[in-house]
Amino acid sequence: MPKQVSKPIPARLRPFGRRFISIVSLNKNKLSITTAGKMVCLRYELISDELRDVLKSILRGEPLNDLTEMVDDMSIDDRKILSKAFQEAQITHPFDLERDSNKNKIIHRFNVLRDEIMIGNDAEELIDEFSEILDALNEQKILSRTDYTRLKELCQVSSR
Repeated sequence: MPKQVSKPIPARLRPFGRRFISIVSLNKNKLSITTAGKMVCLRYELISDELRDVLKSILRGEPLNDLTEMVDDMSIDDRKILSKAFQEAQITHPFDLERDSNKNKIIHRFNVLRDEIMIGNDAEELIDEFSEILDALNEQKILSRTDYTRLKELCQVSSR
């Protein structure tokens, strides 16, 4: 019986758990996870810079625990893609990919409070919380200066 020879793994593929990631695709902000036989298991045509950076860090061998802050700052969509990639590659990880990041929670709360104020709810506690969130979003440069000023004026009008 002839001896089975395994095919060499192309240099453009990097080991990722039980699968491989195309480094060429990753450099183009695309995600392509394949088997050793080059069968595509998971593909995304466009991924964010943040997700690309996390994946590159993993491929460089950085400990997953050191990437927690980077993962926490990723969008919900990026977290879902990363979760699918880990599942496909059968990688166990320390990240809570199902929860919203703190920034997303603040933005969600901002939207809820803004809508409450817009429909006429002028409770002092609500206005104070909204004003604090505005300040936090302004410090993080999430709001433009114009939006910040306009919304601060709305808080002052609503509190009268």
